[in-house]
Amino acid sequence: MNGKTVGVEGWTIVHSTRQRHDDGRFYGQFLGTRKSGTLTPDVAEWVVGRLYDGKSAEDGFRNGE
Repeated sequence: MNGKTVGVEGWTIVHSTRQRHDDGRFYGQFLGTRKSGTLTPDVAEWVVGRLYDGKSAEDGFRNGE
């Protein structure tokens, strides 16, 4: 998933990580970036978010979200 553009807003995932916890579910977070494209197009915007909880290490995003 790293380096892949997701969603309709053009965010590129720079890094994501998930870990299995004692309850058998996977939890994680991601770091994303995009160029602002507004008044200062060379400025990057950053976002940190939480991945969906899941049953595997690969199901942190859903439908490109």
